[in-house]
Amino acid sequence: MTGAEQSSAWRDLRPRVLSALVMVVVAGGCIGLGGIAYTLMVLLTMGGMAAEAAGLFRLRVQSLRGGLYVLWAVCAGLSVAAGHWGYFILFCISACVFGAPLCAVMSVIIMAGTALLWLRQDSVWPVLFVVAVVVASDTSAYMAGRMIGGPKLAPRISPGKTRSGALGGLVGAVLMGGAVALLSGFG
Repeated sequence: MTGAEQSSAWRDLRPRVLSALVMVVVAGGCIGLGGIAYTLMVLLTMGGMAAEAAGLFRLRVQSLRGGLYVLWAVCAGLSVAAGHWGYFILFCISACVFGAPLCAVMSVIIMAGTALLWLRQDSVWPVLFVVAVVVASDTSAYMAGRMIGGPKLAPRISPGKTRSGALGGLVGAVLMGGAVALLSGFG
């Protein structure tokens, strides 16, 4: 790889690091505070995931159907936050009104949001574990993929992903998970 190719391979590093720092501060504060701050963060995240999914399926969020899709995720999260834990499954099943692909994605969004709300009930450590493992996996995969390169993992699905990145992500996740478990006293 030439010097120009190497520098272009890292061109997105600065914005990634800056956005990650902002997210760490905001999310860390909300996770630490718990309560309403944490619940609002999870609800906004669920809404954001639903908006992203709608866009992937060419469903405009500004349309009635698209807006309802985003609202569906937020309402599911609100029902769980209000203590109606059993309703999340009803939101998953009834999301079939959006069609099978959007229903499947909505179910994942609802289960992920419900899990994050449930994990934070008694302690900050389970949420920190999940967040740390995901961040370490993503960061390690990015770094290993950029530094080592090599054969593509699944070029048709995600052309930028490499096998070295996948392995780097796995190693980073395991190391960070172990570190958080040790710090929490559960390891």
